[in-house]
Amino acid sequence: MTLNDRNHFFMVLQLLFTISCLLITGIFIYALATHTVSQPEYTTSIFKTNFILLRSSFLPTILSLFILLFIPLPGMYIVYRYFEKTQSNEVFFFACFLITCTTEASRLFLPCFDMWQTYSPFLVFIGRIIFCGRVLCPLFFLMAALLTSTEQHMYMFRNFNLLIAASFILASFIPLNTMTVTSSCLITWGYNQFFNIIQIIIYIITASSFFINAHLQEIVELHEEGIGFIVLIIGYLLLIHTDNYLFLVTGSFLLAYGIRQYLRAIHRLYLWK
Repeated sequence: MTLNDRNHFFMVLQLLFTISCLLITGIFIYALATHTVSQPEYTTSIFKTNFILLRSSFLPTILSLFILLFIPLPGMYIVYRYFEKTQSNEVFFFACFLITCTTEASRLFLPCFDMWQTYSPFLVFIGRIIFCGRVLCPLFFLMAALLTSTEQHMYMFRNFNLLIAASFILASFIPLNTMTVTSSCLITWGYNQFFNIIQIIIYIITASSFFINAHLQEIVELHEEGIGFIVLIIGYLLLIHTDNYLFLVTGSFLLAYGIRQYLRAIHRLYLWK
């Protein structure tokens, strides 16, 4: 993939993110205006407590989803503004990570028009899209950590397509339970614990790769990039599981700060190349 092709891809992503924000926000506002937004009667919650910051609540869940919906817009602006002339696998796969934020925001459809109460092909589609995002997020960052050589620049889009295809295949076969909705407006799927363990392992491998490369190459910026990734991903994980105000505030701060540190480290890394 040439630099010009990648920048065109970024422009397409920015357009798609803008359309998604307008569409999802418009539908949610219309549902609010027509009084057809209802809180799912969930069967699972993170904490069973009456403490105000940890008590399960519908509002922080909705706010977290809107944060995930809108954060790709400034994220893509920063990427295009500061990395327009920088050929970097890390930047490319960070932009791809923003796609997974939008897939998470599709959960905003569930409380609209009481969609969570009835089975429909669209409900299944939303569940599979969310699962795709959960599969892709750790894999995008793993690619960013491992495929750092100059030769890999030409294969970024091929690797992207392979990951997209693999996630769609997995999502097609994973069993969904549309009758069970969590407190964070998430449709549940089979083998959830096994899937979460695999995710954690991939995140650990990714973080370790950043630090190992920093040690082997003696590059401080790679160490900072690894720290930025850890902060970013903790914030992201808190937001996608948010059903309380503590997760909302902490996750929002860590995600924003992590993105800043991660991109800042990449910018400093390639500034001298």
